[in-house]
Amino acid sequence: MRCSTCSIVGFLLPWVVFLALNGMLGCTHLQKRDATSETVTVVEIMGERIELRQEQAPVRHMAPKEITAWTAMLLTIEKRVTQQLDSGNLNIHDLLVLRRRLNGMEFHARKHFASFPRVLSQDLKRVNRGLSQAILLLKQADEAEIRRVRVFAAKPPEEESAFGFRWPVTQIDPVISSPFGMRRHPILKKKMFHDGTDIVGQAGDLILACESGTVVFADFKGAAGNMVIIQHEDGWRSYYAHLQDTLALPGQEVDRGQPIGLMGSTGRSTGVHLHLKLEKDGQSMDPVPLMNARLNDPKVIRRLGYH
Repeated sequence: MRCSTCSIVGFLLPWVVFLALNGMLGCTHLQKRDATSETVTVVEIMGERIELRQEQAPVRHMAPKEITAWTAMLLTIEKRVTQQLDSGNLNIHDLLVLRRRLNGMEFHARKHFASFPRVLSQDLKRVNRGLSQAILLLKQADEAEIRRVRVFAAKPPEEESAFGFRWPVTQIDPVISSPFGMRRHPILKKKMFHDGTDIVGQAGDLILACESGTVVFADFKGAAGNMVIIQHEDGWRSYYAHLQDTLALPGQEVDRGQPIGLMGSTGRSTGVHLHLKLEKDGQSMDPVPLMNARLNDPKVIRRLGYH
């Protein structure tokens, strides 16, 4: 169902244009940045080498009027999404457009401000988490259940404290088309090491973060296509390749199960699927035995044969 008079897209675009033109988000009076030092980490997936660059933070801080503008925008987004969810006039397309637009504004701000004020950072994380939950809820058929959930709760849902990966798709029993290990490459027609697991689905299916962490890459990269890379605790890293689109940006903190992209077939691919790679201290690991395992439990690590 679409709301013809007050859609999210129609509402947010005037806000963005108005605030940008008036310099309220810091878009029109940024100081020229000096050359910055950066830390570079090189990773590899599907034969593609990727440089993960961590630039030194810029020095300019948000002005009070910019903080006020951001706070007002986030509160208005929260209010409008809640209203349209309650009335049933919101759909996934509108939410994805909103998510991309907000990500673009956040990306711009992180490039030019030293940091977000603590309270604003918490508000932004709450709104991003709420949008993610709303997207997941709209995948459900039970509209009554959707209306009972407060998507913009102050705190995230309680989860187990144990660190461990979940399947990055919404299917209960994911279908694997190509497992981890040696295989005959379907395009190059030669025997090669497959550094991840391929999960099949439909174009546009939600791809979820396997575990909480920080996004370190969200862009297009050769054979991997559109891809998101998340840095987790204790040297773990997860890769999500061949995406139709990304819903996250570098530097963004994501929760376990948060939508970070849409399944697709970009890059070197024979069809719609997700290439999932898990890595521990630079070494590729078979994702299947790691799913739902308590990876901060030494006994589990020894049983799986990892160190």
